[in-house]
Amino acid sequence: MKYQSWLSAINALAVCWMTVLFGGNVLGLDLVEGRSGRLTPLSQRLVGEHLFQQQRTYTAYRLVHQVTIDGNLSDWGQVTPLVLDRYTAETVRGSLPSPADSSAELRALWTSQALYFAVHVRDDAIMSDSGDVWQDDEIELAIDAAFDRISGGADDHQYTVNADGRKTDEGIIAVPQGEGGVRAVSGGWDVEVRIPADLLHVGALFGNQLMGFSLGLHDDDNGGDWDSYLVWE
Repeated sequence: MKYQSWLSAINALAVCWMTVLFGGNVLGLDLVEGRSGRLTPLSQRLVGEHLFQQQRTYTAYRLVHQVTIDGNLSDWGQVTPLVLDRYTAETVRGSLPSPADSSAELRALWTSQALYFAVHVRDDAIMSDSGDVWQDDEIELAIDAAFDRISGGADDHQYTVNADGRKTDEGIIAVPQGEGGVRAVSGGWDVEVRIPADLLHVGALFGNQLMGFSLGLHDDDNGGDWDSYLVWE
């Protein structure tokens, strides 16, 4: 589904987006034991939007170590993931895929200058045969950086990353090569994305900041158009 129509549908239904809370001074460390690369237990707060009539929130912690944007997720450490599958999705369209067929785990970090996302996609049949990025295997990172729930602003983006490495914003604007990496792995594929803060038009990022955010996942099993579409929002 194209970006504008997708956001318009969300706004028309008055659906509360999932929000990303940027952890304040919790710097991605176990401050009690002082061991680098470990997170405090309170790294994630998730509550189902329509299932439980509450807004879902995922906490992104400040990045304090080097991350190379190349699709290799081994340098992310113990970051608690957001899970998207048939059981956690707010939106399920097309077929009802098993987690092995189509599911994703997303992790997020931040600095004052950029957002960082790592996504592990489980996919038992990777397809990249269409000119339309939405028809193949791809993830969608939809961001309402101003958290104003108004689509079409400079702060609104839908970054798509396909399994074959195509990266776009709103399906049209190509994302620079250095801002995203994709790597095939056993049972699926991995994605890393860096989104500079100046593209979000909300200034430097800071602790306890809220942004609207949704994660989408298209799965194509046999070529042509997509077979399933999951959205965590």
